[in-house]
Amino acid sequence: EVPMASGISSGKRSRNRETEKLSEASKVNLENLEKMIEEGRLANGAHGEIQTGLVLNVEELLPELEFLYTFVDRNLSRNPIIVIDSIEALSEKYDIDSGLLFSIIQKDLVEGSGANVIVVMESEGENKLDYYSDGVVAMTYELFNNFLVRNVMIEKLRGVSIGSSPIYIYSLDGGRFHSFNRDTIRYPSTKISAPSGDIQSQLEVPFGNEGFDTLLELGSSSI
Repeated sequence: EVPMASGISSGKRSRNRETEKLSEASKVNLENLEKMIEEGRLANGAHGEIQTGLVLNVEELLPELEFLYTFVDRNLSRNPIIVIDSIEALSEKYDIDSGLLFSIIQKDLVEGSGANVIVVMESEGENKLDYYSDGVVAMTYELFNNFLVRNVMIEKLRGVSIGSSPIYIYSLDGGRFHSFNRDTIRYPSTKISAPSGDIQSQLEVPFGNEGFDTLLELGSSSI
């Protein structure tokens, strides 16, 4: 468990109160997508050219997307969690912009039905989808002295401070995610006073041989 994660408040409780009377998952935006494809306003490379005016079955056209809605329908009262790995693969398969897909899932299943969604993205850097998310976590790795070091960086947690160093080292040993705790830095409770008197004499070291004094012409038996 990554430290700080236990203090996250996602606002899920208030969303549950709004969706607890729903009998099925919201499909408003999914139906709009189907309508856009039917009217020829949206390409769908995975299924070739679509003739304008045809009535399409979204279950046959976008089976994975329809399955998500079915899953939420069956688990509406159990706070369902959906993991999409990855949104780019789904976008490429159906030749639909990843931002549009994400927006449909966000508005229908998260905001409209109270589901939780974890989206895996393969691209790096600034992404417009980050603005929709309650939390953004980046997972990377690097070679350090011929050892593979995995890092997880908390880039965003809505409503929660991520601190000055939100980077943690983790391991996937045995197929399990394990985060390593940091050593706690303890600062002294009392201030240590600086030494008084002749600082130079306190730092001098004797030669241990009186002959060095004449040889080095320092006029002193220490340095």
